[in-house]
Amino acid sequence: MEAGKALAWRQLTEPRWYACYTRGRAEKKVGELLPRLGIETFLPLVPRERIWADRVKQVDWPLFPSYVFARFPLESVSTVLRTPGVSTIVRLGGEYVPIEDAEIDNIRRFAEALARRGWDAVQPVTYIGVGDRVRVIDGPFKDVEGIVVRRRKRDRLVVGLGAIRQGFEVDIPARQLKVLP
Repeated sequence: MEAGKALAWRQLTEPRWYACYTRGRAEKKVGELLPRLGIETFLPLVPRERIWADRVKQVDWPLFPSYVFARFPLESVSTVLRTPGVSTIVRLGGEYVPIEDAEIDNIRRFAEALARRGWDAVQPVTYIGVGDRVRVIDGPFKDVEGIVVRRRKRDRLVVGLGAIRQGFEVDIPARQLKVLP
């Protein structure tokens, strides 16, 4: 029994890495605010060329848009969630999902290599699975939310879009979907 209490205490007080989901384009702000609160952060940025009507400029762009990795003990969850720009911390089955140090190290190495090779070498992919809540970000159903009910082919998903407890299914390319937290 005492061993179980010790394990629970260690899980509460031992800093671990977590993925913080941010409001749109708030990654850099969150990456600056959390360290001021004593929380270590990792925001992998890669250079991208941005084109405006009057100029072309290299800007640092988040490798994972809307995500900042933060290392903190679970007892600091409320501090993290109260930070301006943080929407939530990634959970699975109601539990916050820690990320292993080795996985963070892999992301660091990948971001460094990508920064050397250029953004065009690799494009980020969001893993979308059955049961995920999604928002359509492009096409005729833009801004409609739904739940993925089944997968077709490699790059298409059937999304159930419900209203008044009635449903219908629409076949939508995965690139037009954004997973909701």
